[in-house]
Amino acid sequence: SFDLLDAVLPTEGRYCVLGIGKYVDQRFAETKEEVDLIAKEFVDSGFDAYFGCAKYGPLNNRKHENAQFFKALWIDVDCGPTKATPDENGVVKGYIDQQTGLNEFKKFCGAAGLPKPILVSSGYGIHAYWLLDEVVSRKEWEPLSERLEELCKEQGFIVDSAVFEASRVLRIPGTYNFKQQEPKEVTVLNEQTPRLTYAQFKELLGAAEPKEDKPDFVPRAMSPMMEALMGNKVKRFKTIMMKGENGCAQLNHCFQNQNSIDEPLWMSALSIA
Repeated sequence: SFDLLDAVLPTEGRYCVLGIGKYVDQRFAETKEEVDLIAKEFVDSGFDAYFGCAKYGPLNNRKHENAQFFKALWIDVDCGPTKATPDENGVVKGYIDQQTGLNEFKKFCGAAGLPKPILVSSGYGIHAYWLLDEVVSRKEWEPLSERLEELCKEQGFIVDSAVFEASRVLRIPGTYNFKQQEPKEVTVLNEQTPRLTYAQFKELLGAAEPKEDKPDFVPRAMSPMMEALMGNKVKRFKTIMMKGENGCAQLNHCFQNQNSIDEPLWMSALSIA
């Protein structure tokens, strides 16, 4: 049977699985079997379960530099009445419902000359994946993703701009979206899409050449001496929350309104933790 993670991810590298519920639980796994067990644990606990769309290197973090192996491009389309309503800055972040989002997405693919991708219902929105038939590095992947973002803007197609990051996470099919009182299952809507070579994707999108001067490496771990020097440093997230008389206003806002703020803002706050 079709398995999204098997289709989207390379065999190289480590999986990243993220659970968001009463707290945030991020784990790395070597095998798909481990991922399935972690995802089931998250669902049983009422957590939203996500997977890293890239495979990761040896470090236990989801930082940009640790995202090393790619075999897909992806898009996240937000849907729902609150997404289609302009925010305080007049910005519309999505489409009124999933069907409208799918219709606009079909128009975008036609205008951009893109094949129909794998489609996933996130419960409310839409996730889409185009597959490569070879594994590429972050340095090779980024020009493709950057050009895909440009095409969305050129065509006026509304997507979550944070989706074009190398360290992006998206929902795992078979898990549940617990955002509303009634959980919604994350399901695959379309399994079929052609795998294109890197050269074909680059030509199709009109993407730039990878930047030669852009480093593509994972920083080395600290030396034993540096570890010793840092040994007396205590790292606590609450420090930044409490800093100064009133603490960090932005983080406090996210913490106090965590049930209602948009997912990209919540994820940004989590990245600091």
